[in-house]
Amino acid sequence: MTKLIAMFKEFKDSQVDQIKDLAHQYSYQVKMEDELLDTDDQDIAVIYGWSSDLTQERLETMPALKWIQKESAGVDAIPLSFRQKEDLLISNMSGIHAQPISEHVFAYILSHYRCMPQMAASQAQGVWSPPDPNLFRSLDDKTILVYGTGNIGIRMAQIGAVLGSRLIGVNTNGRPIEGFDQCIAFGQDKEWACRADIIINAMPLTDLNREYFDLDYFKTMKSSALFINIGRGASVKEADLHQALSDKLIESAYLDVFESEPLSEKSSLWQLDNIVITPHITGTVEHFMQESFKIFFPNLQSFLAEGVLVRNQVDPQKGY
Repeated sequence: MTKLIAMFKEFKDSQVDQIKDLAHQYSYQVKMEDELLDTDDQDIAVIYGWSSDLTQERLETMPALKWIQKESAGVDAIPLSFRQKEDLLISNMSGIHAQPISEHVFAYILSHYRCMPQMAASQAQGVWSPPDPNLFRSLDDKTILVYGTGNIGIRMAQIGAVLGSRLIGVNTNGRPIEGFDQCIAFGQDKEWACRADIIINAMPLTDLNREYFDLDYFKTMKSSALFINIGRGASVKEADLHQALSDKLIESAYLDVFESEPLSEKSSLWQLDNIVITPHITGTVEHFMQESFKIFFPNLQSFLAEGVLVRNQVDPQKGY
């Protein structure tokens, strides 16, 4: 039996050639997604990338599967029963999305604070109409509460600090993280939620934070606060967020992730005028193939040689 490396995400031809050369040395075969036959599933030992076709039922037909390398930071798309299998290694692309996501988050904030939507609307109408000066805000001395102090959270903290903001991080145990002015434990964050000018969710999805941002949470926020979600959609109770925005409990929301994607055209969120919806694109990396290869290929080398991973292995209990 020839074991297979199944590629559900593309690399450059030169990178694929390197992968195939390495795989051949260990008697593995590489197949792209469109090359896979139904009978191949039983021989798949490694999956790179992900697909909606990889249902639990299909994964159960892969007895040789030993390693899944996700092309994103989140791994919650992998069925829980498989994430917790003792003989299955899982790794992600944590780190490569930190810069583009952070840039996008501050594009949200600065656009809002500098009244760019109002000026774009005036331009579209051909009208010279400066916004009310009282609407302009600066990030200097603003408090930003960031849920998640991993690579993405750290990069946002670094950028926010340059702009004069105070960065408060939320993680599992309140351990200090370089770049943040202070870190607090998850569950002890409400005292800062009521003081923050901007709240950003950058957490991976876990059982502890599913629908954590609900109406009670939004009621604790300042009415002038912004809520930004680039973590996981299921961390937010969308009906409650809709109510909070409709009732002006908070000023505005910027959402790039949703519980169900693509967001249904019937979703009531589309009707709100104090929300910005983007289609899960904040993590788009300019040189994705180059950056992801730096993680996957060393992992492939170590996996084939020793059965271990050297980069970005996910803790199945934590989910990140």
